[in-house]
Amino acid sequence: MQWWIENGHEVVVPPPPRSPSATIVAPPPARHVPPPPPGSPAPPGPAPTAHIPLSGFAIASMVLGILGLFGITALLAVIFGHLALSQIRSAKGWLRGTGMALAGVIMGWSFLAIIVLALVFEPTAT
Repeated sequence: MQWWIENGHEVVVPPPPRSPSATIVAPPPARHVPPPPPGSPAPPGPAPTAHIPLSGFAIASMVLGILGLFGITALLAVIFGHLALSQIRSAKGWLRGTGMALAGVIMGWSFLAIIVLALVFEPTAT
C-alpha cells in the first residue's frame, strides 16, 4: 500500500485487487463448546419431550370411513369422527388426531351420500 502527503492531505493508494481465483475465505467458526472448568456442575441434558396421545375415536373414525361402503360403518365413522374432533378441541393440544378424525368424517358423509343417492335413484324393475 502506498501513501504520501499532498496539499496537506494524506493520500492512500490501496494495492490492486487480487484475481478472483485467489479469494481468501475465512474458515467457519468452530461449533465446539469448550468443556466447563473443573469442579463446576455438568451442563443440563436435552429437554424432555411430552408424549401426546392419539385419539382412539379418530383412529376408529378413519378406519370405519375407509370401510364406509357397508353403510353402518359410514354412519359410525361420522359419529366417531365428530366425537374425536370434540375431544381433541377440548384437550387444548394434549390430544392428537385431527386429520384422521376429519378424514373419517369426510369419508363417512361421502359414503352416506352415495348410499342415499343409490337408494333414491335405484332402478325399479317393472
